[in-house]
Amino acid sequence: MRRLLDRRTVLPLAATLALLTSADSAQLGEWRTLHELQGAALPAPSPADELVLRGVNTDDDVRRLWLRIDDARSDGYAQRVNRALDVPPGPFTIRLPAGSLRTPSGRALDLATLRRLLLFQPAAEPPLTVERAHFETVEPFPAPAIALDFGPSGSAPFPGFATVDPSDPRLQGKALRPRQRPSGDALLEDGIEGIERLELTLPDGAWRVTLWTEDPGEWEYLPHPLRRSLTVNRSRRWTTEDDAAGWIARVYLRGRDREAVIDGGPWDVLGRYRGGVVAFDVDVTDGRLVIEPGGDSVAATYLASLLVEPRGGALAGEVERRRARRFAETWRTADDVPGPPVDRLVVWPLPAGTELHPDSRSVQGELAVTAAPGTATEIELAALAPGRDVPAALAVKGPTGPGGRALAVEARFGHWRFRRTQTLLEPSSDHLRGDMDALTLDARVPRRLSLRVAVADDAPPGIYRGTVELTTQASRVSLPLRVDVPAVSLPPADRPVGTYLELPPWVAWFADRRSQRDVILRCDLDLLRSFGLTGIAPPLAVPRDGNLAPFEADARTIRASGMQPPFLSYQTLPTLVARAGPEAAALTAAALSAGHPDMLWSIADEPSNPGPGGVDPLALATRLRDVASGIRLAGHLNAPDDRRFLPAFDVALVNAGFGVDLADLDAVRARGVEPWFYNMEEPRLAAGFYAWRTGAAGYLQWHGRMPTADPFDPTDGREGDFQLLPPAADPCARPADVDATLVALAEGIVDLRWALWLEEQATTSAEAAALLAELRDDVPVRWHEARARGPAAAAAWRSRIVALAPRG
Repeated sequence: MRRLLDRRTVLPLAATLALLTSADSAQLGEWRTLHELQGAALPAPSPADELVLRGVNTDDDVRRLWLRIDDARSDGYAQRVNRALDVPPGPFTIRLPAGSLRTPSGRALDLATLRRLLLFQPAAEPPLTVERAHFETVEPFPAPAIALDFGPSGSAPFPGFATVDPSDPRLQGKALRPRQRPSGDALLEDGIEGIERLELTLPDGAWRVTLWTEDPGEWEYLPHPLRRSLTVNRSRRWTTEDDAAGWIARVYLRGRDREAVIDGGPWDVLGRYRGGVVAFDVDVTDGRLVIEPGGDSVAATYLASLLVEPRGGALAGEVERRRARRFAETWRTADDVPGPPVDRLVVWPLPAGTELHPDSRSVQGELAVTAAPGTATEIELAALAPGRDVPAALAVKGPTGPGGRALAVEARFGHWRFRRTQTLLEPSSDHLRGDMDALTLDARVPRRLSLRVAVADDAPPGIYRGTVELTTQASRVSLPLRVDVPAVSLPPADRPVGTYLELPPWVAWFADRRSQRDVILRCDLDLLRSFGLTGIAPPLAVPRDGNLAPFEADARTIRASGMQPPFLSYQTLPTLVARAGPEAAALTAAALSAGHPDMLWSIADEPSNPGPGGVDPLALATRLRDVASGIRLAGHLNAPDDRRFLPAFDVALVNAGFGVDLADLDAVRARGVEPWFYNMEEPRLAAGFYAWRTGAAGYLQWHGRMPTADPFDPTDGREGDFQLLPPAADPCARPADVDATLVALAEGIVDLRWALWLEEQATTSAEAAALLAELRDDVPVRWHEARARGPAAAAAWRSRIVALAPRG
């Protein structure tokens, strides 16, 4: 599944790519050329050189700069470099190692035959200024220092280092394997695993050795050796040993408590903690330095880079400074959160759609919400306090109502993280932590506070009152809380609305964690259901060797969870096809579908942009229907060209790249295919009033748990992390950490239920019928118009319906 579209005010990536691939950008038309180099103006850089782009964005908003580079083999989009670079306001410097320049097809650019370098942007946007684009050479560190960057042949070394590939005679190992990772850190983005011995010739004397030993991983995979060691000149110099629980706490969750902005910028919060740096002194007496990595797996023998310098030298510090400078240039930040400091404790409400910023402060007053029986509602606040890292406590008293009945309230606080949007990092407080004993406040950066008020099905109607108190050692703020429970019974959601889900990756990595699989799955499903989610694309064991039992067990767990069918089996058929081919996959699918008519089987993931080994969904669908009568097939479509595949599917999951206007959905329905949404940019609108107005039959949001490598570092892969359920040491702890997207989905489902209630009331109430007609006119049927209205519009539409509800 590909990434979400950018949420900011730049041309959406899918639309841009469509324009770039539809015609040669020599005929730019709707594009503005900012800088161009051709012929003799283009040098033949080495892989160690850096392409440096300098300029200024004089606009107040983020703008996207596009880079195109052609070599002698470039004959179209797939065979040239095409990079989107997001530029925040102000001066910018962007560095790209020449050896890392690759085409969309994965081919390394032939640096000896460069023909054209072009920088351009959409003509409709305010112009960027590109002051210079050139290749810059960084000289290697002077002798006698040795600086080696391990990786594939031809890869880009870190500035000042020399590339060492597996053919280098200084390396020994039975299975030397180079790794090229898409990390934003040039020192760590490549390396070699399987190194059993590294031998260097060195003059006798006192040396300082620094090794960078971390493999940053890729996709969901994070290398996880439990035992590692380094033997240097036959003396053990470094060892680390963990069990699974220790590794999860020390490595997998290491970034959980660091905060964006509060603890600094991207380098301070992310980059400086990466690398697995091991440094030691060694005395060389026989002219050799021999390093022998060891451990419990081939992943334990990975090296990224090495620096050897005379003892007392300062080159290791210079390397870290270069890393920090390049990290800051690669990962630019888009927003400045801090505002003017406060001299007292301040708490204020955050209505739907309000930005979390000091300037959003409003008059304090009663917190008043309405929630029907069998639903929950979210109250969001923000707080500032004098000082830094001020310990605070949040207490909710009540709310209690008729007969002393109390409503349940869960409290969470927003933890500031850097979220990735293409090549930018934006501060976000969408990670809502449930461990309220860790709550602190700050004088400059607002703290988000989230209260989830749940009303039981049998809660009597009436007014429930309580208080919300925020306390520091120096002061306290108390706000009255009022929850109005009307005398209504909302209909259940009439379509699946939910998320894709996978188990924590470490469940499969460690033998002693696998027994937790079923417990964690049930905990995850219970948590999602507690937020009102009704749909799921669950983790289902893929059958092996004809053994269907694990799949059957997972299917029973899903049915028992209370989720609404059909359940989307996202990975089963693609995995079977990849393992055994379409014919064998079809036979297994026939056996599975016969016993699981409530399953919906995904067979295509954005087929206009297939990966290697992609299968034609039309041919696969024909074969599946030949052998599995009644099987229901689904595909994920994100481009206009995907329309030609519609006959393959019973359900088409579509997003804005495909088109999600009412007219688009009507066109899908006209082909006899049921449209669902997936990966929508405004989850509350998409789950609620927009799904209701357009008739989308379901909606699944990417993703419940899909971290890219390190779950708290968005810079370490091809895309950021998608996690409605952020990882925790205890996945079953309550109140659990959740992402604000989950809250938005939950609010959208409640919106949907109120809209369905209004339809029921309209059959007998003229007032309800009139409001129903007004809302059908008011809720846009074009997605860009709905997005522009935002979640504040959804809250306003719900309020108009709630006003009709009878009170107890």
